[in-house]
Amino acid sequence: MPHTLHNAQLSLTLDLPREGYQQPRFDWTGKIAHLSFQGLPITTSEQPSGPDPRFGQGFYNEFGLDTPIGYDAVAPGDWFPKIGIGALQRDQEAYRFYQPYPIRPADFQVESAADRLSLRAVAAPVNGYAYRLQKQISLLESGFRIAYQLENTGTRPLRTQEYTHNFIAPGGDPAGPAYRLRLPFDLQPGAYGEALNPHEVVTFGAREISFKHTPETPFFFSLLGGEAPVQAAWSLENVRQGIGIREAGDFDAAKVNLWGVGHVISPELFCEINLAPGERQTWSRTYTLYRL
Repeated sequence: MPHTLHNAQLSLTLDLPREGYQQPRFDWTGKIAHLSFQGLPITTSEQPSGPDPRFGQGFYNEFGLDTPIGYDAVAPGDWFPKIGIGALQRDQEAYRFYQPYPIRPADFQVESAADRLSLRAVAAPVNGYAYRLQKQISLLESGFRIAYQLENTGTRPLRTQEYTHNFIAPGGDPAGPAYRLRLPFDLQPGAYGEALNPHEVVTFGAREISFKHTPETPFFFSLLGGEAPVQAAWSLENVRQGIGIREAGDFDAAKVNLWGVGHVISPELFCEINLAPGERQTWSRTYTLYRL
């Protein structure tokens, strides 16, 4: 059954690794499905119809959206690693994150306390790739922190990226004029990456993003800060309801993307991972909820 962390301000609900979502895209360790702050919903789901165990929701994260480890080096029918899940079986096509690849799950362990949940995933070696992922999700007074440790236990380098998808709509309003998204760097939409902006619904200031109206179709921007690393932070505020959420990483973001549609806004901070055999990397993401 889902695990809940809560205090006077927050309620955070998580699905354990072998519960709920068990698809080949998002990390199974610490699937944060729902967050409320002072009784108001903060999170939403990938699908407008609501939570669906085939899709993302809440603060689901992923390793290897653009850089699946070892995929190009194996033949169709062979296995490649997917961090936080285990191993996936390659098909005939180029890698697609939404493809329902067969899964060979990692070994998962979970320890819980009143204010935190600790999870570990250990994967059997696949073509020289192996890893140990540890994650701790800790409740704070007005937020929570996700702390990661990834160790390369194989014989080949691990080169990939990790991000949290952040399926959010603070206060529960549709995406639209009630929201403003602030980032701590100069925005460069379309200068280096993709820019999908139907009907120009997304508007850009120097460091702030707003919305003319509720978008009817998805919008997407990649490399909002350019190609160089930028400060890993953003804040999304619902000015109508006077509520905001902030994410801050203790790393420089290799890139920053933004995706959304009528019911969800999803800023994404990507953490670069490059581990030689025997090396480990730690990083964290801290989320803070606040009133305007």
